[in-house]
This record gives sequence, structure tokens and C-alpha cells, in this order.
Amino acid sequence: MNLGMTFNRNELPENDNNFEPIPAGWYQAQIEKAEVKATKAGNGSYMNVQYKILGPQYAGRVVFGMITIQNPNSTAEEIGKKEMGSLMDACALVSVNNTDSFIGKTLTIKVKVKPATGQYEAGNDVSAWKPAGQVQAPAAPGPAAAFGGSVPAPAVPQAPAQAQGPAAGGAPPWATQ
Repeated sequence: MNLGMTFNRNELPENDNNFEPIPAGWYQAQIEKAEVKATKAGNGSYMNVQYKILGPQYAGRVVFGMITIQNPNSTAEEIGKKEMGSLMDACALVSVNNTDSFIGKTLTIKVKVKPATGQYEAGNDVSAWKPAGQVQAPAAPGPAAAFGGSVPAPAVPQAPAQAQGPAAGGAPPWATQ
């Protein structure tokens, strides 16, 4: 079947899709996509979230995370509710009823590396969320890291502090422990 145009390999860009997992750590990211999907068993649902790493390391890379919404296992559902609350806090959302509320939100995500299992290669998963700028980015791999030394993480610019009123009980939020 005719392609409808002629492709010249010398004029096409290189494919830079890198699917190797990024190192575990905290990253600044933006939510690009969020959608509700049914579980494989068909008796529950989860929100699949696509995050784009903003940098400074691994800028442009994409990682995914899932948050359980409904599950016949009450423990799994309770964990999902806690994770949804953490994601909403990181995105400064008080109430949501649509995945579109998350799209475009910038936040800090904790990425972990999932080892390869059976038919799946090693990959990443998102396991925690904080407001943008609250934690340092992971260290870039370098010569010291290759020899077991430590490489200090570059500082991530902090978001401007927001004025907050007293927490329940009259003490300001930073004074409670």
C-alpha cells in the first residue's frame, strides 16, 4: 500500500526513546495524562497517571504510576485513598471528581525502580508525592558514584513560601510536630 509520501532516512530524526528505568529518587515533574482504567480482573478500577520529568536530570523522560480507586480488597482500596490524598495535597487540590483536575499540575514525585519480572522488563513506578520544590533532585551519576562514593544532589529551587494561618488548635503549621 502506498505511504502517500516519500521518506528519506537521511532527513529523518534519530529515535531517542529510552525506556531504561531512571534511578530511584525525587524528581520535579508535571502530570501530562491521567485516566481511569478497569483492573485486569474487571472488579475494580485505578487511575493511571503519566508524569513528565522536568529536570534537571532526565528532563523529558516519562514515568507512570497507578492509584487504586476501587478494589474488592479493602486494604488495597484504603492504600489507594491515602495515595490519592497525597497526590491531591501535592497538586493543591481540595476536591476532585475528574482526572482532568490533575493535568498540567507540577509536583515532586518519588520514583522507584521495579525489577524485571517474568515477561516485564525493569521499570519505574511513582510511590510518593510532594508539592513542587519540596525535596532535592537525585544526584547525577558520576565518577564518584561509580566507585561507591557519594555525589551531592544539586539543589532544586524552592517554591515561594505561602502564607498559612494557624492549624487546628491555634498553633501555626510549622510549629506542630
